[in-house]
Amino acid sequence: MIAEISLLDVHVGFFLHLAEKVAGDFEEYGEIPIEGEVESASVFGSDGGGYLFALSSSGRVWRSATASPSGRFDLVAVGLRELLDGVTDQVREQL
Repeated sequence: MIAEISLLDVHVGFFLHLAEKVAGDFEEYGEIPIEGEVESASVFGSDGGGYLFALSSSGRVWRSATASPSGRFDLVAVGLRELLDGVTDQVREQL
């Protein structure tokens, strides 16, 4: 089982948070409303610039447009697998 991912050298950094951090963020921010969408999402990761990644109940992955949970979130992947495949591609490009 993987508890967290910390890839400092991928792009500006990529982090999947520990379950405790995800739970703490949920407690602090609650569900993140996605502008123009019925669904909301929960923060589960970030990048080195402080931008947040959130996963919605549909499985889609969103990235904050600013380093804040209260701003706009943009769709970055149709699922977690697509996001992680993209990160894997970035790692391969750096080898």
